[in-house]
Amino acid sequence: MAKAHDFTNVKFGKLHAIEESEKIGNRRAYKCLCECGNVKNIRVECLVNGMTKSCGCIRNERIALLNKTHGKSKSSEYKSWHHAKERIFNPNDKKYSYYGGRGIKMDEQWASNFEFFYQDMGDKPSKNHSIGRIDVNEGYFKWNCRWENSKQQARERTDNVYVICNNEKMILKDACKIKQINYKAASRNLKNGTWLAKEIFK
Repeated sequence: MAKAHDFTNVKFGKLHAIEESEKIGNRRAYKCLCECGNVKNIRVECLVNGMTKSCGCIRNERIALLNKTHGKSKSSEYKSWHHAKERIFNPNDKKYSYYGGRGIKMDEQWASNFEFFYQDMGDKPSKNHSIGRIDVNEGYFKWNCRWENSKQQARERTDNVYVICNNEKMILKDACKIKQINYKAASRNLKNGTWLAKEIFK
């Protein structure tokens, strides 16, 4: 019968095999000293195949890192991120049909962790800013997002009405300002067919 391999003093990740210990079940095991100071008996097969690299402290460190507070959970930036996620991933959100329901996506790292979002977007210029997409038909990605004020947001809504005014395509609100027409009246009358845009803005 072949002699079992001796793993004494061999290092496996953060574990230092001290001596062979009693079997775990019917499997060979070694008493191991972890770099964190804990001593634990580990099955040889788990050491050799890399399944176990610490006494458990690596896993605990990862969990602690994931749960580490970023100190921004009550911030306006966090709320913007959270609301964007709801619009995309929560079918019960009242705006879901305009976002997730029509295929709008979010960067996987942003979706999994606020800190990635915050690293890319940074602080809002002011409390009146919110997250906006440069192309409203594309998703929430670093290249397509920026902090926008309410005026910028209004211009990029998917339900904006566009008209031709002075031979230029623009949103209804801007055209009304140029022609000195009441915006609410124009919006109402264009929607119910009382007015024709090509007549009032020609």
